[in-house]
Amino acid sequence: MEPLLVDLHDLVTLDLLRPAELPAEVVAEPRIDYKWVMAVKKPLLERAASRLASSEESFWRSELSNFRKRQGDWLEDAALFFSLHERHGNRPFWEWESALAGRQPRALRDARRERKGEIATQAALQLLADRQCQALRAHALTRGVALIGDMPLYVARDSADCWARPELFALASPG
Repeated sequence: MEPLLVDLHDLVTLDLLRPAELPAEVVAEPRIDYKWVMAVKKPLLERAASRLASSEESFWRSELSNFRKRQGDWLEDAALFFSLHERHGNRPFWEWESALAGRQPRALRDARRERKGEIATQAALQLLADRQCQALRAHALTRGVALIGDMPLYVARDSADCWARPELFALASPG
């Protein structure tokens, strides 16, 4: 799920952000200002997710642990990918060092150990996105609207899916 869609005000309600941390004004525009999203919203989402991931509250610890268990078939690889992608300046994974690009077991094990906190934050971001998606689905059902899921139009070559499971895709050489 795309964490950039998470509503910041909901994170205040959940005590993961403080009201004073929100931008003074968020105006609904017909177009998305991606520069603003990346410069302002993304760091706030990461701050909230980091707070969730490091929380000592049993509720959040349990929520995150259960989410990671339920979604483990894709979540752990995706969280590692997002962490590594940022570490590599958002360059495509085939430009990373070959051991990580090629998913060599030792390199993956080392990266998971070294980036444990960032991986937990990425997993927490996915949990927050999932919670809001489930709330939207429940709200839609009360109005007689059934949401049946998402169907991607295509999977980006530089994605967690292609990096983690290249055998599922007919990938041409980048270039």
